[in-house]
Amino acid sequence: INEMEEQLDSATIGSLVHKVLENWHRPKIGTPLTAQDIQIWRAECEVKLAETLREGDDEMPIEGYNLLALEAAKKMIEKVLDYDLQLIQENQPATILYTEQNVHTTVHLQDGTPLVFKGNIDRVHQSGGIIYILDYKTGQVKEKDLTLDPIDEESLFTEKKGKLIQILMYAWLSHVHLHIPLEKMSIGLFPLAAVKGTPEFLQNPKSFLSSGFMDQFKE
Repeated sequence: INEMEEQLDSATIGSLVHKVLENWHRPKIGTPLTAQDIQIWRAECEVKLAETLREGDDEMPIEGYNLLALEAAKKMIEKVLDYDLQLIQENQPATILYTEQNVHTTVHLQDGTPLVFKGNIDRVHQSGGIIYILDYKTGQVKEKDLTLDPIDEESLFTEKKGKLIQILMYAWLSHVHLHIPLEKMSIGLFPLAAVKGTPEFLQNPKSFLSSGFMDQFKE
């Protein structure tokens, strides 16, 4: 399971992106990101990706398909750096609160059987008084993936809204485990391969991120 593929697949590219961003963000937890941070990270991006790729295999060749894969990973990381730089330029710099954060809670069925729900949230940051919960995606995300009409539990599961269910699960777990107030929360997915290169956030958050709907979602 720990062997590196000879040619990088999309999952490996995604893990590279996650690892490099985590290594940058973890030492900055609790401190607003600066333009200097972005400048430094942009300059060292290729080196950090290559180092991360070669962890456990110093002989990993960076040529051919692997070179293209690293270039794709670099483009994805640049989307995050551009997003953070934009927040800084708008005088609402992101303060990283959590990176690759495990969240969990236990729910007991009527017969006492415990069910553990858990997840790993890629990034939680605060900006402009709002706490943003983001999950990086190497695939595509469309606005329609994160909305629902009508907004009810039955539609959520019958229409197979997988991406929406995922971020609602993260919202619920963040609320109960990290104690993030629902009214201060914004949650979404960051499609790193998209041309747009910015997060897609939950539509109708006032309806979804209410104590009433969260109780319904838990049920």
